[in-house]
Amino acid sequence: MRRPSVSTANDTAEGTDSYIDAPAGLYRHYVLFLCCSAGFLAYADRTVFGALLLPIKAEFGLSDTMLGLLSGLAFAITYCVFGLPLGSLSDCLSRKTILVSCVTVWSLMTAACGAATSAFWLALTRLGVGAGEAGVTPASISTISDLYPVHQRTRAIALFPIATSLGGAAAFPIGANMAAAYGWRSVFIVLAVPGLLLAVLMLFTFRDPRGTSPTRSATHDVPGFWLTFRTIVTKPQLMLAFSAAGFSSMLAAMILWLPAFYERSHGLGRVETGNMIGLILLISGPIGMITGGWLGDRAGSAGPRKVAYLLALFALMQVVSAALMLLVADSTLSFVFACMWSAFLVAFVPPCYALSQNLVQPRMRGTSMGVLNIFNNLIGYGLGPVVIGGLSEALAQSSGTEALRFALVTIAVVLGGLAAIFFVLSGRATGVEMAQAS
Repeated sequence: MRRPSVSTANDTAEGTDSYIDAPAGLYRHYVLFLCCSAGFLAYADRTVFGALLLPIKAEFGLSDTMLGLLSGLAFAITYCVFGLPLGSLSDCLSRKTILVSCVTVWSLMTAACGAATSAFWLALTRLGVGAGEAGVTPASISTISDLYPVHQRTRAIALFPIATSLGGAAAFPIGANMAAAYGWRSVFIVLAVPGLLLAVLMLFTFRDPRGTSPTRSATHDVPGFWLTFRTIVTKPQLMLAFSAAGFSSMLAAMILWLPAFYERSHGLGRVETGNMIGLILLISGPIGMITGGWLGDRAGSAGPRKVAYLLALFALMQVVSAALMLLVADSTLSFVFACMWSAFLVAFVPPCYALSQNLVQPRMRGTSMGVLNIFNNLIGYGLGPVVIGGLSEALAQSSGTEALRFALVTIAVVLGGLAAIFFVLSGRATGVEMAQAS
């Protein structure tokens, strides 16, 4: 039996916060599972590049800056170019069609990475992976937001980034071990297969909850794209929070460089490092996401301003734990601090995603996620690896093999501090708007 859409006392000021419970019972959770599976595979396919940096560098004779371009910007450009229109389409078209198409495209492009014969062709295939993955997060988060009421939404949304963190965790040991045994090309080809199978499963079993919603007409007519976009980008609390999220995402790009850091500064082997980083992400990712989702729901009950201040605290803890991870001499102790850093790094994701959904109308949520993805991926995932690689090269003459260590420390302190400042400013802007509304 289907329950009707529900409005709660915690509805956003933008309008009624109706959610859609059309696929009742276990099927609702199955839809959530499919969305999370897409997130898991997407992040495995994008993150595995970090485990393969050094063999790719050796084969094509690339510099650290070029590795940063291939691992980050080559992916992020198309991710951002396609992310906003696909996010907007998620507000008005079938999210099933978007998800099936995106999963198919990025999986085929991942396989093509393994067939690349030059750095140029590898860059083109990475552009294809970015284009394919661009619609997954907006369509998935929008779907999840429709399925759960506001007082449960952050925890439900948290399961999606938990899945993505597990995908990133799986990528490092899979990539390191397969590359050592069969070469780096085999990794991309094998990882493409589960995505293609998921696309088939979604095609035949995924049902978009919006398609059966009794509230689809009238009060839930889709606003025009430019009205939606203007509404989002003129909200200072959203833009400040999204900017802070971009800085935090640049910190997350450090993960791609950790295998090289432990190999250069601690003398660890590639397979050993890949297995350890995978274990760290496996442990810390779910802990950080669940904790962030739980604290986000508690803070959210007091209003979005408290959520922004919670996010600032997470950013400061990232700075402390990252500095300890990078500066201690003992590798075991460094891995302990890496686990702490990784937990704080991902804890900000569920509350930030929820902010992007709760501060806009329900039929603006896909576009809101598309805008957030521009900050997360163009600033964060796109520029982060390039900035780290370029800074490492700039410090190489004075710091030698420790150049990457000092580059990472600089990035952690500067960007973590900026993220905290911008989250605080977002909270203050939210407080001002609430005061004016009252």
